[in-house]
Amino acid sequence: MEFDPGIVAESAVDMARRTTLKHLHDYILDPNVLLAHCPLDHLRQTTVTPVCDLAAFDKFPTELQHAILAEVDVKSLLAFRAVNKRAVEVVNGMVEWQKIIGNAPNAIRMAVGICTAHTFSMRDLFKKLCQRHCDHCDKLAPYIDVFLLKRVCLNVGGSCKERMPALPRCLLPGNLKIHDYSKVASFRNIKGRYGEHAPGYESLDAQWVYYDLDSAKRNATNLDIGGKVPWYSADTKLFYLKYTCAEAPFLDANSHETGRLLICELCCGPGIRS
Repeated sequence: MEFDPGIVAESAVDMARRTTLKHLHDYILDPNVLLAHCPLDHLRQTTVTPVCDLAAFDKFPTELQHAILAEVDVKSLLAFRAVNKRAVEVVNGMVEWQKIIGNAPNAIRMAVGICTAHTFSMRDLFKKLCQRHCDHCDKLAPYIDVFLLKRVCLNVGGSCKERMPALPRCLLPGNLKIHDYSKVASFRNIKGRYGEHAPGYESLDAQWVYYDLDSAKRNATNLDIGGKVPWYSADTKLFYLKYTCAEAPFLDANSHETGRLLICELCCGPGIRS
């Protein structure tokens, strides 16, 4: 049998991809739990000829329809898509939708699951998925935080200066007086296992509503909240971020190609490979 280095090299890359995904998934919610929690329906009704239209909206050119829908928040877009088969056809024709659903559907699943899909549009999400580096440092960021819509590295490949954590209401500093919590950015965690490398609990059996501390400060009636809260540790930051993150490849605005981070087992350094 002849030796084919091309086959060996490809097998090595495939193995590295599997190893990397397993490693990355060990830092966040089990993808199988996320899939069961929010299966999405993007494979349904795509081959059936629509028998209903969208009234006045159907009078717009397709390009204008897509431009309008790209600016609609993701929650409303999903609701629009559920109207009828024609709505499914229109949304499925959006380039942003095709690229995200085809390559990073867990970003949408996580946003729906933690109740933040109303806070950003499909275009906003697509733009962030095209970004490759962490919003807090210059490392490659294999995760997307769909709470505040940021690319994050979760300390993969080295430490990162991450934002202050989102906190349950009962853990907000006592000197913060907030009368209207609806104005504070928040999310609701998904019950499930959060990986072998997650600090603290591996399995979260209860649901909490978490509020972003920076947003809480902006909406507090008393603004004099100086000083540091002593229980803000690096582990606390990382712990709460994992509730809102999904692993996501790097999309390309100009093509359907994607890039994924590969973790080298020899040098422990991340790199991109399409």
